[in-house]
Amino acid sequence: LLFVDNHDAGASAMGPLAQALGMAWAFAQQRIDTDASAAAVDKALGDLAAIAVRDGAALGVGGLYPVTLDRIVAFAPGVASKGAVLAPASAVAMACAPPRLDNILVVGLVLCV
Repeated sequence: LLFVDNHDAGASAMGPLAQALGMAWAFAQQRIDTDASAAAVDKALGDLAAIAVRDGAALGVGGLYPVTLDRIVAFAPGVASKGAVLAPASAVAMACAPPRLDNILVVGLVLCV
């Protein structure tokens, strides 16, 4: 079981709660489609790649909007040229302390019902 929080880790109560429950968790650095235009999503993905290179990992969340999916599909083949790799959210999940990873970029899609 993995909990992905779309809030800043410092503002979230989920980290301590997840640790107390013994479950893995991760928090998103940013939402990639707050502005659901192709240019804004492209910029957010580029920003996440830069964060992944700088910090070792980055997690972004977005909705299942056609533009979001299209931009992720277009972005994915070039992510290695930015010095990062795509990985599932579980790659950055934390049980206790944040791990130092090797330039992992995670783009998660939130399913809303």
